[in-house]
Amino acid sequence: MMKSKYFVLLIILVQLVSCQNKNTTECPEEGFCISNKKLFYNQKPLALGMPIEKFIEAVGKYDRKIEHSIGGEIYKEWYWKKQKYEAYTSKGKITFRLKENEYKEYSNIEEIIKKYGKYDSTNVEKVATDISTFYVWDKLGFNVWVDKGMVEQINISPIHKTKMFELKQSDEEILAKGLLLDGSEPTDEEKKNYNAIMARQPKSEFKGNITYNGNTADFSKIGYKDWQKAVSSLKIAGSDFDPPGDSEGWSRWIKEDYELYVTLKRFNNKNGGLDTPNKKKVSDIDGVESIEIWRHKNYDK
Repeated sequence: MMKSKYFVLLIILVQLVSCQNKNTTECPEEGFCISNKKLFYNQKPLALGMPIEKFIEAVGKYDRKIEHSIGGEIYKEWYWKKQKYEAYTSKGKITFRLKENEYKEYSNIEEIIKKYGKYDSTNVEKVATDISTFYVWDKLGFNVWVDKGMVEQINISPIHKTKMFELKQSDEEILAKGLLLDGSEPTDEEKKNYNAIMARQPKSEFKGNITYNGNTADFSKIGYKDWQKAVSSLKIAGSDFDPPGDSEGWSRWIKEDYELYVTLKRFNNKNGGLDTPNKKKVSDIDGVESIEIWRHKNYDK
């Protein structure tokens, strides 16, 4: 009787080991890997929503921690009841609406009062300050967005942002060239946000492996013109991996689980743009701009 119990226990242990191996057998020893709807790094299990401390234990020490605030500004509105005028703060100025599709910009409310008379009522709202926290692995080529101590998104960068967007370093120049499509100079807040985006970019480009269900894309061998090579290596060219809408040529979506999505974004500088560096600087590019590992967060929790 005892022997049979030991035999059953042995079978259970073998099955447990077999299940654990099954989760990682399709994953190479290095890189990010999605296998059996689970996420791994260097064969170590990861999960979106895990504490950042546990993520660091699995991945290794980060190089930098970046925090920046968004919001905190005061938003004001003014109303002229009889004339049905209204004004509101916008980009450091005040936009005044005369008619449904007629707008004018003023530097301050006093200019409007002098021309159109005193307003009847006003509304003041303070936009809450949102602190965004990113942990950056410069040498590995990715950063992680953390909210309330939990990992929410992993951003992998095969192409550095400076090869896709102009970057200027001084306030005397337009730091966010092309960020405003109307060609106007950005506000201090827009410059701040632009610089914050650039600050959290890893200094090195990602040169590791991305594996999906046994298919590996080795980014040490995938260059700036290899969008199609990356897609075919991962075998995600079919309609099952089309993103929402009509932009299937510009991204691929791996939809494993409500808690595990992967988006590959494409960058092509063929036609250029206001914010795209001159091709003489960076040559032709048609590659993987970024790989974002994310989840549909439940904000009610």
